[in-house]
Order: sequence, then C-alpha cells, then structure tokens
Amino acid sequence: MKRIGKKKAPASAPKRQASRGNAAERSRHHRAQAGGGGLRESEEQYRQLFENSMLAISQASLDGRFLRVNMAYARMYGVRLP
Repeated sequence: MKRIGKKKAPASAPKRQASRGNAAERSRHHRAQAGGGGLRESEEQYRQLFENSMLAISQASLDGRFLRVNMAYARMYGVRLP
C-alpha cells in the first residue's frame, strides 16, 4: 500500500527555522510600527464596511448577546436601532 501525504525528511537533512509569519503579516506589523495611522485607517474602513454594507452583519458576544448589528440586519430581522 502506498502512503499518501508528506514524506518525512531523513534524519541527516537540515532543519528549517520556523517562519516569523507570512509577508502580509510582516508588512502589517511594519506599518503599525511606522506611524500608527494605519490602525486608524483600518478601523475606519471596517466601520464604513460594517455600517454601509447591504449584507446583514452582526457581532455577538460568546454567550449569544448582540453587540452590534448594521442597518441591513435591522431591516431584515426587524430590529429597532437606537
């Protein structure tokens, strides 16, 4: 029977060092350290996406209580927003 999957490296093969994250993570980390403005921009983009989306979006706590819902969610499920 043939084994399917990754082959084990021989004991004499050099071991690779663990990667410190992919390029996108390193880039995001670098931008965050460079000025801090990137986080504000990201938060603003998220807020606009959440509020202006035509898709129903909600955030809930681990115990199931709603933390936030957007207007599309409120219209779809009849939720009254403050």
